[in-house]
Amino acid sequence: MTQVLDNYNIKELTGKNGLVIFFFPRAKSADCSIEIEVFNHKLKDIQNLGFNVVGISTDKKEANEEFAKAHDLNYPLISDEHKTITKQFNDLTTVIRDGKEIERALRTTYLVDPSGKILATLPDVNAITAASDTINKIKELQES
Repeated sequence: MTQVLDNYNIKELTGKNGLVIFFFPRAKSADCSIEIEVFNHKLKDIQNLGFNVVGISTDKKEANEEFAKAHDLNYPLISDEHKTITKQFNDLTTVIRDGKEIERALRTTYLVDPSGKILATLPDVNAITAASDTINKIKELQES
């Protein structure tokens, strides 16, 4: 699949039961590489629960294209360069990089139902356990 979306319709991305939207701070960084890989590895498990997956960062499209291709992802990434989506989710932070202040996404995962309602927020996720934590949260929601 390995795609970075320009035009997208959230409803088209959403699975039968919902969509996992995970924000990652920076393409090609070590932790973000781990996070996208664990979601790729656990994608079938998530889809079996009726959810699809999309990753979002504030990186340029070209950076995410290289990132997605290098990891042969089976789900799409969205480059939110203008921070429109990231601001809607109130998921921005300011960091200093190369002596400049920049805004970037926090490492947060959201579970969204087919109508667009946020079912759960997983803040400050651990890159290594992000997908497993997401699966556990989906199961918890489905059991309640």
